[in-house]
Amino acid sequence: MNIDQIISKKLGLAIAGMWFISKATLQTSIVLAVVAIVGIVAQTYLDVNKKGL
Repeated sequence: MNIDQIISKKLGLAIAGMWFISKATLQTSIVLAVVAIVGIVAQTYLDVNKKGL
């Protein structure tokens, strides 16, 4: 999987997350947003480290 595929996968997850967040209550959405950001950063970090880029 190259960088473009990783980024587009992350964007797809982010868009799905935003749609879900818009359906949730504000308090829930804040928690989900924080969790999602931490998760995306961690997953990207792991992906990059695994590839040794």
